[in-house]
Amino acid sequence: MRFEDLSQKQMEEICSGCGSKGSLIKPPYAAFFETNCNKHDYSYYVGCIEEDRKKADVGLRKAMAKDSLGTSTSNTNLGASYTMWPSVWAGKAISTMVRKRDSQRNNSCKMIG
Repeated sequence: MRFEDLSQKQMEEICSGCGSKGSLIKPPYAAFFETNCNKHDYSYYVGCIEEDRKKADVGLRKAMAKDSLGTSTSNTNLGASYTMWPSVWAGKAISTMVRKRDSQRNNSCKMIG
């Protein structure tokens, strides 16, 4: 299943937009990048190996940079300022711990049906 084919219920279960799921604090420009962040969440959800997740991270940065270039002059650094948001770095540390745990459990890939 593709990201575009997710039902509203699946989207709510898998994706958190920008920032941590359930958090009241959102990073700067979260609404502007919400679709990019949701696609990133989905890519992590279906990602089976470290390489899949690295591709998702690179894809998110590229999508944010591309979207930032199409904005007004006052917002040309949206992507750059967003990637400096501390939760990006904290999230990376947490996701690394989760990946290690998953690999130790020998988790299989997640499938959406």
